[in-house]
Amino acid sequence: MSGRAVAWLAYVPLPGLFLIPLLGHRGDRLARFHGIQGGIVTVAFLLLLMLSGFYSYARSGTTASAPDAAILALVVMLGGLGYLVAGAVAAGRGRFLRLRPAWDVARVWL
Repeated sequence: MSGRAVAWLAYVPLPGLFLIPLLGHRGDRLARFHGIQGGIVTVAFLLLLMLSGFYSYARSGTTASAPDAAILALVVMLGGLGYLVAGAVAAGRGRFLRLRPAWDVARVWL
């Protein structure tokens, strides 16, 4: 199986799934690129989603329904899903799409 066939798995938001293209196809540049970048995007997405949930929990007792917390969660969710879909489509097409700022962090390992 080629690295292109599994590179998109790095963008599925399940912890550790980015290791399949990263470790399974070590010699393939595309799989390595998307494995590292997808891991960074996935971890950042899940951390930001958790932080927005903590913010929502902290604001739950202060105002009626804390609409700012809901808007923050919506922005994090839509932005994160946009990054994940763009990365998965690029990986499936065999392209090296640099998602900023995740690419800046991934550049250290590439």
